[in-house]
Amino acid sequence: MYRAPELPVIGRGAVAVWNVWIGGAPDAARARAALSKDELARASTFAFDVHRNRYVACRLALRDLLGRYLDRPPSEIRFAYSPYGKPELPGETLRCNVAHSDDLAVIGLTEHDRLGVDVERVRVLEDVDGVARTTFSKRELDLFHALPNSSKITGFFNCWTRKEAFVKAVGEGLSHPLDTFDVTLRPGEEARLLDVEGSPARAAAWSLFDLRPMDGWVGAVAVERRPAALEHAGWLGAPPPA
Repeated sequence: MYRAPELPVIGRGAVAVWNVWIGGAPDAARARAALSKDELARASTFAFDVHRNRYVACRLALRDLLGRYLDRPPSEIRFAYSPYGKPELPGETLRCNVAHSDDLAVIGLTEHDRLGVDVERVRVLEDVDGVARTTFSKRELDLFHALPNSSKITGFFNCWTRKEAFVKAVGEGLSHPLDTFDVTLRPGEEARLLDVEGSPARAAAWSLFDLRPMDGWVGAVAVERRPAALEHAGWLGAPPPA
């Protein structure tokens, strides 16, 4: 299959992630030509232009990237969706996942293996300890509470994005009980899945990666293969305005 030279090679255990800046207004004519009827219908449900524009820009970027790997026009990409809304490509070995926070999106691709990505803008939370109590496991809470106050926000978003990437890879999103598995969270510590439902052996089947797409954002990638390698391919399309 032909791939443009600048595209990273993906395969079993080889994952690539791109940044996409989704701020601003996408080309309306291009959107009408490339997006499916259900995507256009979804776009029309957003009450505010900023949210509609981000959604459209993200879908256009995903279709463009998949079209390059599958060697077909973006408009001919066909998606199916899991009961929890995760996009899939029927009949293809390619696996994709997308996340966004404000004007930044990340797109992850691999082949065959379950994949999840997440990204969050790092920001001060009014009750970070309270949010952690409702989303972290007991082990994670102990690690979190042991952090100095200066590291708590980073530790929180490390944990949150790693957990979100894992449950997205599993395919259940936030319907998956978040206290049934543990991840690392200390700033500077390697991203790892420590156990799943009390089993380190189940966790050992997964690779978890820290993702730093740009200043002010934290992300994570989870793939059901070990060992695995991550290539951060940079910007898909124009980078953010200076």
